[in-house]
Amino acid sequence: MGRLFGTDGVRGLANRELTADIVVRLSQSAALVLTKGRHAEELKAEGRRPMAVMARDPRISGEFLGAAVAAGLASSGIDVYDAGVIPTPAAAYLVREGGFDFGVMVSASHNPAPDNGIKFFSYGGTKLPDEVEDRIEAMMHEPALAPTGGDVGRIRRFADAEDRYLLHLLQTLEGDLAGLHVVLDCAHGAASAIAPRAFADAGATVTVIGDEPDGLNINDGFGSTHLEKLQAKVMEVGADFGIAHDGDADRALAVDHAGRIIDGDRIMAILALSMIHVLMKNDLFDWEYLIRYTNSPYLVYNTPGESTDGLICRDAEGNPQSWDLEKEALVDGSLPEIKPALFGEYTSADGKALKTVFTLLAERYLDDQYSPAEASKICGVAADDIERMALEMAHVAFEETIEINCEWTDWAGRKHDKFIGRPVSMHAMRGISAHSNGFQACRAIHLLQIMLGSVDVPGGHLAKPPFPKHIVPPIKPAKPTSPGQPLNSPPLGFPTCPEDLVIDGQYCRQSIKLDRLRQDVKLFDFFPNSADLVLLHLEDGLYVTEIDDRAWQNTQLLYPGIDIEVVINGGQIFVAEDGLYFEVLATLDTE
Repeated sequence: MGRLFGTDGVRGLANRELTADIVVRLSQSAALVLTKGRHAEELKAEGRRPMAVMARDPRISGEFLGAAVAAGLASSGIDVYDAGVIPTPAAAYLVREGGFDFGVMVSASHNPAPDNGIKFFSYGGTKLPDEVEDRIEAMMHEPALAPTGGDVGRIRRFADAEDRYLLHLLQTLEGDLAGLHVVLDCAHGAASAIAPRAFADAGATVTVIGDEPDGLNINDGFGSTHLEKLQAKVMEVGADFGIAHDGDADRALAVDHAGRIIDGDRIMAILALSMIHVLMKNDLFDWEYLIRYTNSPYLVYNTPGESTDGLICRDAEGNPQSWDLEKEALVDGSLPEIKPALFGEYTSADGKALKTVFTLLAERYLDDQYSPAEASKICGVAADDIERMALEMAHVAFEETIEINCEWTDWAGRKHDKFIGRPVSMHAMRGISAHSNGFQACRAIHLLQIMLGSVDVPGGHLAKPPFPKHIVPPIKPAKPTSPGQPLNSPPLGFPTCPEDLVIDGQYCRQSIKLDRLRQDVKLFDFFPNSADLVLLHLEDGLYVTEIDDRAWQNTQLLYPGIDIEVVINGGQIFVAEDGLYFEVLATLDTE
């Protein structure tokens, strides 16, 4: 069985993967783990029982799963305060504000109604670290707490939970929203009641959609994953902006007065790149880290208009070139004993202009378009705040370093007597795959971390003990072999330079030799569940071929026929002829 906890609690199909039995046991296990430690001991000394906040979104399964959570906690001696349907941030706030020992949110966030999930908050309303989640999961195999009599927990209604959170929201607002018209899409979820109240009490004119939860319609065509209705409503009523929540209202996506999406990933990327601008302008970056663990000192051809432009300069053996400050010459940039230049412009052996990778980086991000003043115009964050955040990160990274005294050997064989950590960490999680501009946002964030030297070090990103860790040489991408032979490395591998990503005649076959067929192609598509087989609907039938030099001899006829229709649906191939549909069940001979 895989890990029960995912990126944000435990999720699954309610009453299948996530049953009442599992939730009761999970809650009992959480009681075992979350009532340990210094805070728990202080409670015992005071003679007070542990207390937990429980809340949920309005999906129908939350009713019985919430009851299971309450049963599991109360049977373990925990007093449960049931806050009912409120947003996830409200539950986290109430844990902190009310001095509760932990909290539980029953929600599957933006997932469809049949799903549900359990999310725990620790003392102070913070998300549990992975290691605590692992302990809870492990405790599911241990005997549960089983108090009796007056030692069992009580289950009480947290009657004013929503009002407390609403008051908190209004108190954090500077001024009011008078004169603004906002459209709210509540996704038929947990924000359906509180979000319109919050904006109206703040003085805004409010138009609401997606605010009629029935337990089954959460996230169904509304909310942060379906912005079309919000965009249309904003333009229809002439609102100043619109906000869409997901099912548990722990995220908000915005559109402007014209219905244009205000992309949070774009804003994050702009903030990160602007902070890089600040760091470079103030010479606040980890020189040693950049030189030893990145390609920053590698030399790149600066030859606009030529095929070499933007590629890393290499010697005859393919080694990347750097400029050695002691030898004052081009050297193999991968060697550990060199003293490479981080900045500078140089000349290759054949007389072409070169710049270090970091020089090119500095030239780009020192440009005024990345300044806090310009970034502020796009993302709405004050320029002073952008600069302050960058300088605070640099202060923590360079003035509050973590030093671990131990002997270790780095990737290049160099001996060290201490290990340096930089306690600055940013986590992109699933941002690359799950968000519109996720790749660029993650790239910007990780570039900021690299500037600070806070990757895979104590206190930094991806850092988990034991320390220190040794850097394993990366796998190079596959290169072409002789025709018909298997690749001698992973198809993509781990790109380490621009040319590893070049698509040209050397790395990618641009044509398939099918001259012998000499027929018009009516359909061209990949064979279902295959990356190197292609379906061809030609004049006399349906064929399949391989994408390689042997295509001309490995073309196979799947279904003959002059007047046929080919349909590909859900990984299945159908052929229609004379009003009848036939499924093609192909067993291919690719030898």
